[in-house]
Amino acid sequence: MSFKQKTALAVGIFLVALPSFAAGTSPPNVKQIGAELKDGALTVTWALDGGTQGIAFYRLYFSRVSILENNGNYDDFQQTTGPETTYVFPSVPVKGNRIFLSVLAVNKAGLESEGFETEVTVDLKQGTAPQKTPTQGEASAGTTAQPMTIVSVTPVSATGILVTFSKLIAAGADITPRTFAISDTGGTVLAIIGAEVKGETVLLSVQPQVPEKGYLIGLLQNVPAADGTNATSSLPPTVFRGFLPRETPSPAPQTPPIPYGKNPFLAPPASQTQPYGQAPALPPEDPAGLLLKAVRQRSGLFSVLARWAGSIDSRRTLESYVLYTSNDGARFDRNSVVGRTETSVQFNRIPPGTFGLRVASRDARGNESAGIQKVIVLPASGIGLLGLLTASGMLAGQRLRRRKETSGNC
Repeated sequence: MSFKQKTALAVGIFLVALPSFAAGTSPPNVKQIGAELKDGALTVTWALDGGTQGIAFYRLYFSRVSILENNGNYDDFQQTTGPETTYVFPSVPVKGNRIFLSVLAVNKAGLESEGFETEVTVDLKQGTAPQKTPTQGEASAGTTAQPMTIVSVTPVSATGILVTFSKLIAAGADITPRTFAISDTGGTVLAIIGAEVKGETVLLSVQPQVPEKGYLIGLLQNVPAADGTNATSSLPPTVFRGFLPRETPSPAPQTPPIPYGKNPFLAPPASQTQPYGQAPALPPEDPAGLLLKAVRQRSGLFSVLARWAGSIDSRRTLESYVLYTSNDGARFDRNSVVGRTETSVQFNRIPPGTFGLRVASRDARGNESAGIQKVIVLPASGIGLLGLLTASGMLAGQRLRRRKETSGNC
């Protein structure tokens, strides 16, 4: 299949896979999980009741102690790139004698499975032997080594795109601008000027990107890995959005903050008034269902995972979501902007105290909705954390107990 054909196919998938944002139900729980530790690589497989239709991706939660017996608490998680039901950790993500893993499904509306249904335990003492790196001959002879894939594509500037692979790139590999191809979803090519290899990444120098515009990147040539495998040109193209520069502070005097709930875009500014006889443009609809899940790290700081159901976007004007954070629950400052297909984000190294998040919808003209917000309190000690998570409705252990009580009444 040529890159042009793959691009056309990926465009179709990209358009079909946009979230519906309509009210929906959580995907079914994952009840069958298996794991194998071999040559230092941890492979996890699972099955979902009812099939994988409508699933966007999965989250693999892991911990040094049982997640089910620890009120749904965990150390961290990884996320698949799609609805595949196999994930390979190149190295064990925790230190100790055992690792516990559980899997939750996330559908295209951003809703996660109701709770942890089951988990799998792996004895890490069996994996103390040094990891074996297959030779080129072994890889070509059909060993079980996993092929190299593209993990992420991240615009780092208007003219820079960082492509990260799942393995180290072979030393001396001939990686040039002709190795890759980039186009927008309409087929217009984005020229690549240079390519710089470092470890498992390639930094591409390109013509200026259009901010927030959808692009596709694919391989025209194989990229060799250090272990003898390859990322082949048969990999499907990866979708990303053009670099969105951060706004620089204005030197003009600051105006008084607008109280939350009052939208300045309900009436257009004098310089952007509508022609006579036309109604002013309405802002996009608010997102819905904002939820926050906080997890204490060993450092005493927190990781906060935010998820929302997304805007219904009935007028088809949605362009992105604007995130505002607060450390006192009253004043919210602009933090970042994410694409319209994103319905979750994780904040790391959050200190104890008040943490608030507001998510607003934004259209292509810059109009924002009033937004929805949620405020939680992160305790300074372990005491009170359980009450915090229970109050937010996000504790997986609570969902697990509810499910067990329901099963007992059957």
